Amino acid sequence: MNIQKKLIEILSQKSTSPFLFLGSGFSRRYIGLEKWDELLKVLADKVGKPFGFYKSNANGNLPQVASLIAKDFQNKVWNEDEFSSFREKYGDRLTTDESAFKYAVSDYLQSKLKPSLSDYTNLNKEISLLQKLNVDSIITTNWDTFIEQLFP
Repeated sequence: MNIQKKLIEILSQKSTSPFLFLGSGFSRRYIGLEKWDELLKVLADKVGKPFGFYKSNANGNLPQVASLIAKDFQNKVWNEDEFSSFREKYGDRLTTDESAFKYAVSDYLQSKLKPSLSDYTNLNKEISLLQKLNVDSIITTNWDTFIEQLFP
């Protein structure tokens, strides 16, 4: 029996629709987002230090790399004119030493989204099929809002 037939058989025996788990591969495919280390490189560039500097200071530990970049990003945001609009936009919400970094990541992820699903021309057929899925829920670790765009 092929996998498609087996899956149909299993799902047809259930009284509820399936859950979808959508991880980072989903965002990579549909909106071209980077892997975590590549995203950290983007933020390190905004700080003005090479990603390797942070990676070596964190012994390759990516959560620690993110924390180091966040601390430097925090200093840049509060001390440099180039971040004045960022401060105006988020100033009162910057309550921890990592808040600015998190808002910058969020802004970056939002910038990767296209205004409309019809703008994803190379994947329109897949997106249309995804929208027709009957699922009970979606579980994700993604920070971007493409899923909300796909399943309003």
